Amino acid sequence: MRWLADCSPGAFTEALQAVAPELVEHQIVIRESLGEEDPTWWAASAVIGERFVAKFAWSQPAALRVAHEIGVLAALLSNPAVPFLPEIVASSTDPVLLVTRRDQVETVMRWCDWADDVLASPRPTVLVHADLHGGNQVWNDDELRVVVDFETAGAAEPEYDLRTFPGTGPGVELMQATVQHYQQISGRHLSADRIMAWHLRTTR
Repeated sequence: MRWLADCSPGAFTEALQAVAPELVEHQIVIRESLGEEDPTWWAASAVIGERFVAKFAWSQPAALRVAHEIGVLAALLSNPAVPFLPEIVASSTDPVLLVTRRDQVETVMRWCDWADDVLASPRPTVLVHADLHGGNQVWNDDELRVVVDFETAGAAEPEYDLRTFPGTGPGVELMQATVQHYQQISGRHLSADRIMAWHLRTTR
């Protein structure tokens, strides 16, 4: 396995030339990477033209994560394929690079515009957990027993704290039940549109 030397356009273009040379002529925009002080997160993505997205890394820990994603997607896309997965256009572990097709761009842009409109006006803030996904909840049968990981707790609108609930479990029953219970004990009305808009921003 080989990863890129750095996050420069030159290093990325060289890797793309090796893995998918037919895409090199497209415009390439490398997205800003975060956490560059920690090699664990030395990874980023790039938009290639209007239809492709590439993920790459320039450290071993980050490259292992991208290589793992390549393996998982390849397994899920084998027969019978899991639906609604991104199409792999090209992938490699020497160098580590994953290129997928941007499907349904127009639909996604409409969703994003809708979310921006819904969240355009601010709402009063409350104390929220801020990372209330399923991995931070401990359930026993149908009863929530423990909530853990309060390191990001702070002030935000209550709908923000429920942004991961639409993706927790089958359907949105848990979100609906939580909203109803929250409104009963707090006297605050929650907006389903705002919850879904925050969900879209979190998962897009």
